Amino acid sequence: MSTLLPPQIPRFLGIELAAKLGSASVAEARHARATDHPLKIHSATGGSHTTAGALESLRDAVEQVAREHGYPASRPTSTGAFDTVAAERIFRLLRISPNEASKGGVWLFLACILMPDIVVWRQRKRDGEAVNPDNFLDSTNNLFRRLWWRSAIFHDPAKPANPFWLLDVLLEDAIQTFYERRSLSGTPGMGTAFGRIYHATAGVLPPRYNMEPLERSAQKWLVRIAESVALDFLESGDRLQLVAEAFHRALPAEFSRTVTVAQLVVAAGGVASVAPFPPREVAVVVPAEKAPARAAPAPVSAFRFESSQLKAFAADSGSYSNVTDREASASELNLTGPEAKLAEQFFGRERIHVGPVRADPMRALQRFRLFPSGDLVYLNLVYPKPDRSEMRLYLSLSKGFKPAPGSIWFLFQKKRDLFIGSMPADEWNTKTSGVSSTP
Repeated sequence: MSTLLPPQIPRFLGIELAAKLGSASVAEARHARATDHPLKIHSATGGSHTTAGALESLRDAVEQVAREHGYPASRPTSTGAFDTVAAERIFRLLRISPNEASKGGVWLFLACILMPDIVVWRQRKRDGEAVNPDNFLDSTNNLFRRLWWRSAIFHDPAKPANPFWLLDVLLEDAIQTFYERRSLSGTPGMGTAFGRIYHATAGVLPPRYNMEPLERSAQKWLVRIAESVALDFLESGDRLQLVAEAFHRALPAEFSRTVTVAQLVVAAGGVASVAPFPPREVAVVVPAEKAPARAAPAPVSAFRFESSQLKAFAADSGSYSNVTDREASASELNLTGPEAKLAEQFFGRERIHVGPVRADPMRALQRFRLFPSGDLVYLNLVYPKPDRSEMRLYLSLSKGFKPAPGSIWFLFQKKRDLFIGSMPADEWNTKTSGVSSTP
């Protein structure tokens, strides 16, 4: 089917009409609806103009759904049920491209000219109360814009018989908050991956488990990752893997110990994989019988921040130690004493990966803020041994953190962030002068 170009109206007209329609009754708004306007325009290219007949068909289809949910009474019998069905009808019948859907004039025409009565009926909260103008205008709250985009975002092409099944599965909170997070909803395929992993996660939890805090935590983690990872370039399998990691991190400890990321991916219709994400350093594997014995590194003393150091960094807590030649050469730091304790308290002992990075590259990544810029950096932090007797942080120049040998490296918590940084010993002494080194 060809792409259509619906009529658009200018924003100044939309503002004027929204002010009038917001206080109108459903009957008055119905009397004002039309399929044409003297100030309408169309996009110059990208498809054929939507005919008056097609607009009437769209309006009739939406009205039919509304009548099934209480229209023209003052309020819907179920707003959620109406939204789910109406979103599918609008998406199927409007037939516009995402580029056309990004144009505010399209949604102004639908809300202010074609179907203002549906907006008044659906969005009025109480009898006699004016409808928020945003529900008519070109904001994310425009009724038809919101419904079309939720169908576009959570459309699942892998289920041709019911490609909108995720709209029945997801909580309204999950749909709306994901839609409003543009770094996620603006990436093709992320909504589908999110919905499928959401459904898979709900399947391993007890019935009627409260998914809202879980999905919100997962979204926040994904937003942070999106600051340093180009989500647009991920393959569909990598998207599922990433979203599964986000939900796994959000799971309570009693479930995260028994449910793996791979299980969530498989339950969501993907293929379990340990493919690195993001790409890891290439490692040379040496056969065990030829591998040279590796001497245990000498322990390095770590020190807690004292009062003057806390003041110098405006920190709540902190720790520091010297970077040895061996650590700099091996590109890894062994966290001991207060360093390890600080990391465990901040990230959570159960959230730090146990085993080699290659076993689960996404879970091995932890988020830090780089001192003094505050830029986000993602470094591999793991317990390399099953007994968790050691904690190891892997350094990487390409990822933004690799201190020089002999320098001081430090961690400190400030509110909800864990900062990491380094500086030459003389600079450290100047910044933290008068501080004694008490373990």
